Amino acid sequence: MSESTSSLKKGIQKGNTTSLTKTPIVRIGLKEKRDSLEFRTRGSFSIINNEGVAILKNMITPEKWRIKVERQYRAKYAYNILINKFDAYDRAEELTYRLIEKGIGAQITTIGDEFWYEKKVVNDNSQYRVIVDNFETEQEARSFADMNLNNYQTSIIKQKIKEPGALLEVYDFDFEKVTEAENLIRLVPGSDDVITNLYEFQNEQNGQHKTDKFRSFQGALEFRCDDDGRLLIINETPLEKYVESVITSAVPGNLPLDSLKALATTVRSKSIAGLGIQHYNDPFDFCDRDHCSAFYGVKNKSGNITKAVQETLGEVIVKDQNIYDADFNMICGGISEARHTTDLANPYKDVTSFFDSTNDNLYEKFGELDDNKNIRKWIDAEPDVHCNMSGINGSNHFQKYFRWETTFSRKELEDIISEKEARLIGILYDIIPVKRNKAGKLIEMEIIASNVNLILSGQRNIREYLAPQMLNSACFYILKEYDDEGLPYAFIFRGAGRGHGIGLCLAGSVSMAHNGVNYKTILNHYFKETKVRKIY
Repeated sequence: MSESTSSLKKGIQKGNTTSLTKTPIVRIGLKEKRDSLEFRTRGSFSIINNEGVAILKNMITPEKWRIKVERQYRAKYAYNILINKFDAYDRAEELTYRLIEKGIGAQITTIGDEFWYEKKVVNDNSQYRVIVDNFETEQEARSFADMNLNNYQTSIIKQKIKEPGALLEVYDFDFEKVTEAENLIRLVPGSDDVITNLYEFQNEQNGQHKTDKFRSFQGALEFRCDDDGRLLIINETPLEKYVESVITSAVPGNLPLDSLKALATTVRSKSIAGLGIQHYNDPFDFCDRDHCSAFYGVKNKSGNITKAVQETLGEVIVKDQNIYDADFNMICGGISEARHTTDLANPYKDVTSFFDSTNDNLYEKFGELDDNKNIRKWIDAEPDVHCNMSGINGSNHFQKYFRWETTFSRKELEDIISEKEARLIGILYDIIPVKRNKAGKLIEMEIIASNVNLILSGQRNIREYLAPQMLNSACFYILKEYDDEGLPYAFIFRGAGRGHGIGLCLAGSVSMAHNGVNYKTILNHYFKETKVRKIY
């Protein structure tokens, strides 16, 4: 299993009790592109080097210290052609033999692993990848794929062949160097309640970026060099504490308990299902960004969130005997999507969309939302769906995204798109929707300008190209206002929802819980043909 995460089984098998601090341990990568960092620890701590030797013991200081990387070197990669991936080894083996018979040196690699708890396997998310490996450059791999594998939907993936490294130096508040170590330094708190502040941190959530003065963390912190030679911080935390932090970062703490319990079960399922998959090339399990789930460490906790996590301790969503790769979004806008397939070779084959409602007449009223004619009628309506929270007190956190409108001048969009494209696009003539999915979200769009015509593919790519940060969702239509010369001078985006719309709709779950629906029924609504199971 050459691509498996090395920390996976060690972290999983640690927990065998039901307390929040002794459940399985996960490693969260804090992706800060910087060469140094200030920290302050409230309580005693020790500093351990990469050989496990304590080079500073039981330190207590009220002052800020600094850690920095010196003499760093970057990771080195080979480029592999990913031909297909499967959840069954025999299917991967069958494809590999066919390719070998054609003279193509394919092989099988594995990512993911078994999830053990109390000496039992409770999940297996292993993926068997059929690859052709060890190309020196990405272009070399692409050329081989174009010549020999044009009957397959291939992609190019990087495989790390040499780890990065650096000298890490620790300085005290007087900027005197107190110690150093090669490649790795661990800051280990003296007790579970010790908090370490890390200063000047970048946050990302729903495509929005901001800088926090500091972020606070409990548990061990590992400092090392990332693949680009910059400082990487890894926070080790119990899985249940991670779930609690993700929820605290995502929603207010005053939501109905059953909506928070549905979210806790979803986050826990998503996390376990992603172990060894999300960051198989990295020394951590999850990142702290939207790619996994936004994680801000220790924040002001709500008793309701803590209660939701405790009352669902160890509960996960299960489909076909394995933990379901669940997801969540802020507000789906009235039509939700779910992944029902376990066929990794066709991950979108069974993606289905359904109206977030018990009203059976919505399809008859609005029709198929992949049709541009129907999508305008849908967005302009106030349909009877769970995430239409009008009339519910305190719902503005969600309701402002149920239907939204954003306007850009032509000049603003020309500047935005030119910056994203890293070249001047000239005069923007038109933005044309090309293709939508069944939930009405744009998956292909054309931009026509005087210097370039662009085809944008993928929801996230479209959202990022058409706003300084990101549009609220890919479910939108565009109105244009024209000047006397027939050129557009304003583009008006009218849309529905915020986020990718897959899985648990947080707004819809709040509305259902507000009306007395329990969390397991909420989960059954958003994740069809699944059940909730307690694994620890």
